[in-house]
Amino acid sequence: AFLPTVLILYLILNWLPTLVLAKGFDRSVAPQSAMAFNFVAVAGAMLFARLVDKHGTRTPLVVAYAGLIVTLMALGAATHQGVILFLSGAMGFFLLGANYALYGVAGSYYPLEMRGTGSGASVAIGRVGSIIGPMLGGVLLGGGATATNVVQYMAPIAAVAGVAVVILSFYPRAE
Repeated sequence: AFLPTVLILYLILNWLPTLVLAKGFDRSVAPQSAMAFNFVAVAGAMLFARLVDKHGTRTPLVVAYAGLIVTLMALGAATHQGVILFLSGAMGFFLLGANYALYGVAGSYYPLEMRGTGSGASVAIGRVGSIIGPMLGGVLLGGGATATNVVQYMAPIAAVAGVAVVILSFYPRAE
């Protein structure tokens, strides 16, 4: 779950301003989209952490990944500045909400004697995604993909993360 989530996160963190510019918007919109992504992400992180604490992993994270998929598809198709900014914020809300909730629950799937090692290994695998994501964005753009394509190509990757979370939610947590 960490690898695809962090892959999308770092692709978006590194390429969102460029993707907004590639859609033909004024240069001032690019940093605004990044700000919307990061500021609204705070609310997503707090809300999804609370929801996971209250309702368990499955439902809140399925909602987060479903919301992320819809947002990615809509952002790729968006053509108005206000919609771009709103969807950039929504993407931060769902993506970082899911990401931070994963950090919160990762350790609970490992026995106490290896909890730090297990959750650290999970995060380390996610960091592989932080390397692949920005490179993938560059490869896609360099290969002729449009900004719309790059953003929408992340939807199946978000689906993989969502499926991984659903599968993980059926495993018992460690005592």
